[in-house]
Amino acid sequence: MATGFGLVIAAFPLRNHADAAYAEYLTATEPDEIESLYEEARRYDNISTASMLTGEALLVLGVYLRWVRAPQPGRVGFQCRPDRVAFSLRF
Repeated sequence: MATGFGLVIAAFPLRNHADAAYAEYLTATEPDEIESLYEEARRYDNISTASMLTGEALLVLGVYLRWVRAPQPGRVGFQCRPDRVAFSLRF
């Protein structure tokens, strides 16, 4: 879940960089600069989107695995009490 949270947080500076590059693209006058800034804006926008979607998917998966899914019974059991000691192994 920490990785998912980190990816979601990382998406915001990437999106800001994409927005800044797009704003520069809108004011550029040289054809080479226009193309370069547009490609930079698209690249960072795509990376930001991928980071956000992957982070959200990891967060949802983490919540599901941690709190929603019922735990499976263990294959090995050990119980130690004052009156007995029990060990079980299930296949």
